[in-house]
Amino acid sequence: MTDLGDLRRNYTRGKLSSDELERDPFKQFELWFQQASQANLCQPNAMSLATATAQAKPSLRTVLLKYFDRVVSKENKSFSVKVFEQNCS
Repeated sequence: MTDLGDLRRNYTRGKLSSDELERDPFKQFELWFQQASQANLCQPNAMSLATATAQAKPSLRTVLLKYFDRVVSKENKSFSVKVFEQNCS
């Protein structure tokens, strides 16, 4: 049997410092996604999506990001994100 420790990969590519983050979280996501896409990862659009019910019951699933867009609400000028997901299982 293969030693599972031999399968471990080092994913460290740098450090994250709060003073280096974009103020706009959408710009930060776009930067991270661009970096992941350029890193020759198997599926840079794979991610874990966590949600919780109103009763605080958590749920976590792995999904593939298929679409990302910023939509401006005319009522309050705030941003929202439309994400379409597809289960990886």
